[in-house]
Amino acid sequence: MSKFAPRAILLLLSLLFSIKGYAATEMIELVANNEIVRVSVAELREQADTEMTIYAPYRSQDVAMKGVYVEDLLAKHFPAVPNSITLTALDGYAVKLDDWLKKHWLLVTHENGQPLTLRQHGPVRLVESSYEGRDPSNLRNFNNWIWMVVRIEAN
Repeated sequence: MSKFAPRAILLLLSLLFSIKGYAATEMIELVANNEIVRVSVAELREQADTEMTIYAPYRSQDVAMKGVYVEDLLAKHFPAVPNSITLTALDGYAVKLDDWLKKHWLLVTHENGQPLTLRQHGPVRLVESSYEGRDPSNLRNFNNWIWMVVRIEAN
């Protein structure tokens, strides 16, 4: 066996895993009552009908965001919007929202007029449309803001 064979195998494996990871970012799975609906990021971008400018604590500046409210997306695909949901990111980080506020959680697909990419913590990011009473300089107040959302599951 050539001395380059192990390197070639590692390169091939890393390429396969990166392709799988990239493909995972192009879809979001919506899960309710053992039913899975896959929505493409392109479709989400087309549905993005809510625009707002908010102070983004992780960017330390006002940012124009565009996206779709979580409950609007769920209502489009399921008969009832659940009281509790879990959102999961590409890296496995998960956030559970119990009795979550309606018209409060936005799935952001665009920032400052441009579609989000992985480099910008996209292509889909969960943010709050309002966070009154919390200090934006304390990033621990924003642990529910997650990046690279790939799954939303009704609990």
